[in-house]
Amino acid sequence: MLNIDKIDKKLLQNLDFDVRVPVSSLAKAVNLSKQGVDYRIKRLQKNGVILGYYPVINTHKLGYHYCRFFIKLQNITREKENEILKAIKDDTRFKWLLRGEGNYDILCASYLKTLSDFKKLSEEIFTKWGNNISLKRESTGIRIHNLPSRHIWRSHDDRAVAVGETEEVIRIDETDKKILTGLSQNARIPLIELAKKLSMSSSAILYRLHRLEKNGIVLAYRPIINHAALGFLHYKVLFYLAEGTEEELKKFKEYLKTNLAVIYMVEEIGICDIDVELMVESSHDFYEFIRELKFTFPQMIKSYDSFIITETIKINYLPFD
Repeated sequence: MLNIDKIDKKLLQNLDFDVRVPVSSLAKAVNLSKQGVDYRIKRLQKNGVILGYYPVINTHKLGYHYCRFFIKLQNITREKENEILKAIKDDTRFKWLLRGEGNYDILCASYLKTLSDFKKLSEEIFTKWGNNISLKRESTGIRIHNLPSRHIWRSHDDRAVAVGETEEVIRIDETDKKILTGLSQNARIPLIELAKKLSMSSSAILYRLHRLEKNGIVLAYRPIINHAALGFLHYKVLFYLAEGTEEELKKFKEYLKTNLAVIYMVEEIGICDIDVELMVESSHDFYEFIRELKFTFPQMIKSYDSFIITETIKINYLPFD
Protein backbone atom coordinates (compact mmCIF):
# COMPACT_ATOMS: atom_id res chain seq x y z
CA MET A 1 0.00 0.00 0.00
CA LEU A 2 1.30 3.42 -0.96
CA ASN A 3 0.95 6.43 1.33
CA ILE A 4 0.03 9.80 -0.15
CA ASP A 5 -0.20 13.07 1.74
CA LYS A 6 -2.86 15.79 1.81
CA ILE A 7 -1.31 17.64 -1.12
CA ASP A 8 -1.34 14.52 -3.28
CA LYS A 9 -4.99 13.92 -2.35
CA LYS A 10 -5.89 17.51 -3.20
CA LEU A 11 -4.03 17.16 -6.49
CA LEU A 12 -5.98 14.00 -7.34
CA GLN A 13 -9.19 15.80 -6.44
CA ASN A 14 -8.42 18.67 -8.81
CA LEU A 15 -7.47 16.25 -11.59
CA ASP A 16 -10.46 13.97 -11.07
CA PHE A 17 -12.76 15.41 -13.75
CA ASP A 18 -10.33 17.48 -15.79
CA VAL A 19 -6.82 16.15 -16.23
CA ARG A 20 -6.33 18.76 -18.95
CA VAL A 21 -6.49 21.60 -16.43
CA PRO A 22 -3.41 23.86 -16.80
CA VAL A 23 -0.53 23.22 -14.41
CA SER A 24 -0.73 26.87 -13.35
CA SER A 25 -4.31 26.33 -12.14
CA LEU A 26 -3.30 23.17 -10.29
CA ALA A 27 -0.39 24.99 -8.68
CA LYS A 28 -2.74 27.68 -7.39
CA ALA A 29 -5.26 25.12 -6.12
CA VAL A 30 -2.71 23.09 -4.11
CA ASN A 31 -0.47 26.02 -3.18
CA LEU A 32 2.66 24.71 -4.91
CA SER A 33 4.92 25.92 -7.70
CA LYS A 34 4.33 24.60 -11.22
CA GLN A 35 7.54 22.62 -10.88
CA GLY A 36 6.27 21.14 -7.61
CA VAL A 37 2.98 20.08 -9.23
CA ASP A 38 4.77 18.54 -12.20
CA TYR A 39 7.08 16.61 -9.87
CA ARG A 40 4.20 15.25 -7.79
CA ILE A 41 2.17 14.15 -10.84
CA LYS A 42 5.19 12.33 -12.25
CA ARG A 43 5.77 10.70 -8.86
CA LEU A 44 2.14 9.54 -8.68
CA GLN A 45 2.57 8.03 -12.13
CA LYS A 46 5.92 6.42 -11.32
CA ASN A 47 4.57 4.92 -8.08
CA GLY A 48 1.58 3.44 -9.91
CA VAL A 49 -1.09 5.58 -8.27
CA ILE A 50 -2.07 7.14 -11.61
CA LEU A 51 -2.10 4.51 -14.37
CA GLY A 52 -3.23 6.73 -17.25
CA TYR A 53 -5.79 9.29 -18.41
CA TYR A 54 -8.98 8.89 -20.45
CA PRO A 55 -11.87 10.98 -21.77
CA VAL A 56 -15.41 10.16 -20.66
CA ILE A 57 -17.32 9.91 -23.94
CA ASN A 58 -21.11 9.81 -24.10
CA THR A 59 -21.21 6.79 -26.38
CA HIS A 60 -25.01 6.86 -26.52
CA LYS A 61 -24.84 10.20 -28.36
CA LEU A 62 -22.73 8.48 -31.01
CA GLY A 63 -25.40 5.79 -31.44
CA TYR A 64 -23.95 2.95 -29.33
CA HIS A 65 -25.46 0.69 -26.66
CA TYR A 66 -23.45 -0.08 -23.52
CA CYS A 67 -23.47 -3.90 -23.38
CA ARG A 68 -22.06 -5.88 -20.46
CA PHE A 69 -21.28 -9.50 -19.65
CA PHE A 70 -20.98 -10.94 -16.14
CA ILE A 71 -19.18 -14.28 -16.27
CA LYS A 72 -18.56 -17.01 -13.69
CA LEU A 73 -15.91 -19.55 -14.68
CA GLN A 74 -15.70 -23.30 -14.08
CA ASN A 75 -13.22 -26.12 -14.87
CA ILE A 76 -10.55 -23.45 -14.95
CA THR A 77 -6.79 -23.43 -14.63
CA ARG A 78 -4.62 -20.38 -14.17
CA GLU A 79 -3.37 -20.77 -17.75
CA LYS A 80 -6.91 -21.03 -19.16
CA GLU A 81 -8.10 -18.00 -17.18
CA ASN A 82 -5.15 -15.96 -18.45
CA GLU A 83 -5.88 -17.16 -21.98
CA ILE A 84 -9.51 -15.98 -21.77
CA LEU A 85 -8.58 -12.64 -20.21
CA LYS A 86 -5.90 -12.01 -22.84
CA ALA A 87 -8.31 -12.84 -25.67
CA ILE A 88 -10.89 -10.38 -24.32
CA LYS A 89 -8.24 -7.71 -23.69
CA ASP A 90 -6.86 -8.02 -27.23
CA ASP A 91 -10.32 -8.00 -28.84
CA THR A 92 -10.97 -4.37 -29.78
CA ARG A 93 -14.73 -4.87 -29.49
CA PHE A 94 -14.35 -5.09 -25.72
CA LYS A 95 -13.68 -1.72 -24.07
CA TRP A 96 -13.92 -2.60 -20.37
CA LEU A 97 -12.42 -5.65 -18.68
CA LEU A 98 -12.42 -6.31 -14.94
CA ARG A 99 -11.25 -9.39 -13.06
CA GLY A 100 -13.37 -10.34 -10.06
CA GLU A 101 -13.58 -12.76 -7.15
CA GLY A 102 -16.88 -13.99 -5.76
CA ASN A 103 -20.16 -14.38 -7.61
CA TYR A 104 -18.47 -13.41 -10.90
CA ASP A 105 -14.92 -13.77 -12.18
CA ILE A 106 -15.03 -11.54 -15.27
CA LEU A 107 -16.93 -8.37 -16.10
CA CYS A 108 -16.45 -7.14 -19.66
CA ALA A 109 -18.30 -4.58 -21.75
CA SER A 110 -18.62 -3.44 -25.33
CA TYR A 111 -20.22 -0.53 -27.19
CA LEU A 112 -22.41 -1.92 -29.96
CA LYS A 113 -24.67 -0.33 -32.57
CA THR A 114 -27.52 -2.85 -32.31
CA LEU A 115 -28.91 -5.35 -29.83
CA SER A 116 -28.51 -7.97 -32.57
CA ASP A 117 -24.75 -7.32 -32.38
CA PHE A 118 -25.03 -7.77 -28.60
CA LYS A 119 -26.72 -11.15 -29.05
CA LYS A 120 -24.15 -12.22 -31.64
CA LEU A 121 -21.22 -11.33 -29.35
CA SER A 122 -22.87 -13.17 -26.44
CA GLU A 123 -23.22 -16.31 -28.56
CA GLU A 124 -19.60 -15.99 -29.69
CA ILE A 125 -18.39 -15.90 -26.06
CA PHE A 126 -20.33 -19.08 -25.29
CA THR A 127 -19.08 -20.81 -28.45
CA LYS A 128 -15.45 -20.05 -27.57
CA TRP A 129 -15.46 -20.74 -23.84
CA GLY A 130 -18.75 -22.43 -23.00
CA ASN A 131 -17.02 -25.38 -21.32
CA ASN A 132 -15.33 -22.96 -18.93
CA ILE A 133 -18.41 -20.84 -18.17
CA SER A 134 -20.85 -21.86 -15.46
CA LEU A 135 -22.86 -18.63 -15.63
CA LYS A 136 -23.10 -15.77 -18.11
CA ARG A 137 -25.47 -12.85 -17.56
CA GLU A 138 -26.01 -9.86 -19.84
CA SER A 139 -27.21 -6.32 -19.21
CA THR A 140 -27.55 -3.03 -21.05
CA GLY A 141 -26.53 0.12 -19.22
CA ILE A 142 -29.13 2.84 -19.73
CA ARG A 143 -27.44 5.52 -17.63
CA ILE A 144 -23.95 5.36 -16.12
CA HIS A 145 -23.18 7.88 -13.39
CA ASN A 146 -19.45 8.67 -13.08
CA LEU A 147 -18.89 9.94 -9.54
CA PRO A 148 -15.85 11.55 -7.85
CA SER A 149 -13.23 9.46 -6.04
CA ARG A 150 -14.39 10.99 -2.75
CA HIS A 151 -13.19 7.99 -0.74
CA ILE A 152 -9.64 9.33 -1.23
CA TRP A 153 -10.09 12.88 0.10
CA ARG A 154 -13.05 12.02 2.39
CA SER A 155 -15.25 15.01 1.68
CA HIS A 156 -18.45 15.63 -0.24
CA ASP A 157 -18.05 16.50 -3.89
CA ASP A 158 -21.00 17.23 -6.17
CA ARG A 159 -19.15 16.79 -9.45
CA ALA A 160 -20.52 13.96 -11.59
CA VAL A 161 -21.22 13.18 -15.23
CA ALA A 162 -23.78 10.75 -16.61
CA VAL A 163 -23.41 8.77 -19.80
CA GLY A 164 -26.89 7.82 -20.92
CA GLU A 165 -29.47 7.24 -23.59
CA THR A 166 -30.57 10.22 -25.63
CA GLU A 167 -32.87 10.80 -28.58
CA GLU A 168 -30.18 12.93 -30.20
CA VAL A 169 -27.54 10.95 -32.09
CA ILE A 170 -24.67 13.04 -33.43
CA ARG A 171 -22.53 11.99 -36.37
CA ILE A 172 -18.86 12.90 -36.20
CA ASP A 173 -16.31 12.82 -39.00
CA GLU A 174 -13.02 10.94 -39.26
CA THR A 175 -11.04 13.89 -37.91
CA ASP A 176 -13.11 13.99 -34.73
CA LYS A 177 -12.63 10.23 -34.41
CA LYS A 178 -8.86 10.65 -34.67
CA ILE A 179 -8.92 13.31 -31.94
CA LEU A 180 -10.99 11.08 -29.64
CA THR A 181 -8.65 8.17 -30.36
CA GLY A 182 -5.60 10.27 -29.46
CA LEU A 183 -7.24 11.40 -26.21
CA SER A 184 -8.24 7.82 -25.36
CA GLN A 185 -4.58 6.86 -25.47
CA ASN A 186 -3.68 9.77 -23.19
CA ALA A 187 -6.30 12.37 -22.24
CA ARG A 188 -3.60 14.59 -20.76
CA ILE A 189 -1.55 14.80 -23.96
CA PRO A 190 -0.46 18.42 -24.63
CA LEU A 191 -2.37 20.08 -27.47
CA ILE A 192 0.85 20.76 -29.42
CA GLU A 193 1.86 17.11 -29.20
CA LEU A 194 -1.59 15.91 -30.29
CA ALA A 195 -1.56 18.39 -33.19
CA LYS A 196 1.81 17.09 -34.35
CA LYS A 197 0.63 13.51 -34.05
CA LEU A 198 -2.46 14.19 -36.18
CA SER A 199 -0.76 16.63 -38.61
CA MET A 200 -3.20 19.39 -37.66
CA SER A 201 -2.94 22.84 -36.17
CA SER A 202 -3.45 23.30 -32.43
CA SER A 203 -6.22 25.84 -33.07
CA ALA A 204 -8.12 23.38 -35.28
CA ILE A 205 -7.96 20.67 -32.61
CA LEU A 206 -8.97 23.12 -29.87
CA TYR A 207 -11.99 24.24 -31.93
CA ARG A 208 -13.09 20.65 -32.50
CA LEU A 209 -12.54 19.73 -28.83
CA HIS A 210 -14.74 22.62 -27.71
CA ARG A 211 -17.40 21.50 -30.18
CA LEU A 212 -17.28 17.90 -28.91
CA GLU A 213 -17.64 19.18 -25.34
CA LYS A 214 -20.47 21.59 -26.26
CA ASN A 215 -22.37 18.80 -28.01
CA GLY A 216 -22.10 16.64 -24.89
CA ILE A 217 -19.93 13.98 -26.52
CA VAL A 218 -16.86 14.53 -24.33
CA LEU A 219 -18.05 14.93 -20.74
CA ALA A 220 -14.82 14.85 -18.71
CA TYR A 221 -11.14 13.94 -18.73
CA ARG A 222 -10.28 11.60 -15.87
CA PRO A 223 -7.25 9.83 -14.36
CA ILE A 224 -7.14 6.06 -14.01
CA ILE A 225 -6.42 5.73 -10.30
CA ASN A 226 -4.96 2.53 -8.87
CA HIS A 227 -7.22 2.37 -5.82
CA ALA A 228 -5.74 -0.94 -4.67
CA ALA A 229 -2.32 0.72 -4.38
CA LEU A 230 -3.92 3.17 -1.93
CA GLY A 231 -5.32 0.33 0.19
CA PHE A 232 -8.93 0.25 -1.03
CA LEU A 233 -11.10 -2.77 -1.82
CA HIS A 234 -13.15 -2.41 -5.01
CA TYR A 235 -16.65 -3.92 -4.75
CA LYS A 236 -19.39 -4.37 -7.34
CA VAL A 237 -22.91 -4.65 -5.91
CA LEU A 238 -26.01 -5.64 -7.92
CA PHE A 239 -29.30 -4.55 -6.35
CA TYR A 240 -32.65 -6.23 -6.99
CA LEU A 241 -35.37 -3.83 -5.90
CA ALA A 242 -38.92 -4.28 -4.60
CA GLU A 243 -41.81 -2.27 -5.92
CA GLY A 244 -41.80 1.30 -4.69
CA THR A 245 -42.96 4.78 -5.55
CA GLU A 246 -41.11 7.03 -7.96
CA GLU A 247 -40.15 9.27 -5.05
CA GLU A 248 -38.69 6.34 -3.06
CA LEU A 249 -36.65 5.22 -6.06
CA LYS A 250 -35.36 8.75 -6.55
CA LYS A 251 -34.26 8.95 -2.89
CA PHE A 252 -32.53 5.57 -3.21
CA LYS A 253 -30.56 6.72 -6.26
CA GLU A 254 -29.62 10.02 -4.61
CA TYR A 255 -28.41 8.19 -1.52
CA LEU A 256 -26.11 6.04 -3.64
CA LYS A 257 -24.84 8.96 -5.73
CA THR A 258 -23.96 11.03 -2.67
CA ASN A 259 -22.31 8.23 -0.68
CA LEU A 260 -18.56 8.87 -0.36
CA ALA A 261 -17.69 5.25 -1.18
CA VAL A 262 -19.62 4.97 -4.48
CA ILE A 263 -17.66 5.72 -7.67
CA TYR A 264 -20.12 4.42 -10.30
CA MET A 265 -23.87 3.86 -10.38
CA VAL A 266 -25.49 2.10 -13.34
CA GLU A 267 -29.19 2.13 -14.16
CA GLU A 268 -29.74 -0.87 -16.38
CA ILE A 269 -31.94 -3.46 -18.03
CA GLY A 270 -30.98 -7.08 -17.62
CA ILE A 271 -29.15 -8.64 -14.74
CA CYS A 272 -30.55 -6.40 -11.95
CA ASP A 273 -32.20 -3.01 -11.40
CA ILE A 274 -29.26 -0.84 -10.28
CA ASP A 275 -25.63 -1.66 -9.63
CA VAL A 276 -22.81 0.30 -8.05
CA GLU A 277 -19.07 0.17 -7.67
CA LEU A 278 -17.63 1.34 -4.37
CA MET A 279 -14.29 1.70 -2.64
CA VAL A 280 -13.85 0.75 1.02
CA GLU A 281 -10.88 0.13 3.28
CA SER A 282 -12.08 -3.23 4.61
CA SER A 283 -14.76 -5.90 4.25
CA HIS A 284 -16.18 -4.61 7.52
CA ASP A 285 -16.73 -1.19 5.89
CA PHE A 286 -18.46 -2.89 2.98
CA TYR A 287 -20.91 -4.74 5.22
CA GLU A 288 -21.55 -1.54 7.18
CA PHE A 289 -22.39 0.16 3.86
CA ILE A 290 -24.90 -2.62 3.08
CA ARG A 291 -26.39 -2.59 6.60
CA GLU A 292 -26.86 1.18 6.57
CA LEU A 293 -28.48 0.98 3.13
CA LYS A 294 -30.91 -1.72 4.31
CA PHE A 295 -31.84 0.26 7.43
CA THR A 296 -32.32 3.47 5.42
CA PHE A 297 -34.46 1.76 2.73
CA PRO A 298 -36.02 -1.26 4.52
CA GLN A 299 -38.76 -1.77 1.90
CA MET A 300 -36.65 -1.06 -1.16
CA ILE A 301 -34.06 -3.83 -1.42
CA LYS A 302 -35.23 -7.39 -2.09
CA SER A 303 -31.73 -8.83 -2.43
CA TYR A 304 -28.26 -8.12 -3.74
CA ASP A 305 -25.22 -9.84 -5.25
CA SER A 306 -21.67 -8.65 -4.72
CA PHE A 307 -18.15 -9.47 -5.72
CA ILE A 308 -14.71 -7.90 -5.37
CA ILE A 309 -13.05 -6.43 -8.43
CA THR A 310 -9.44 -7.50 -8.05
CA GLU A 311 -8.04 -5.90 -11.20
CA THR A 312 -9.07 -3.30 -13.78
CA ILE A 313 -7.42 -4.62 -16.92
CA LYS A 314 -8.97 -2.35 -19.52
CA ILE A 315 -10.97 0.89 -19.48
CA ASN A 316 -11.86 2.76 -22.65
CA TYR A 317 -14.85 4.94 -23.57
CA LEU A 318 -13.89 4.95 -27.25
CA PRO A 319 -16.72 3.06 -29.01
CA PHE A 320 -14.95 2.59 -32.34
CA ASP A 321 -11.57 0.99 -33.13
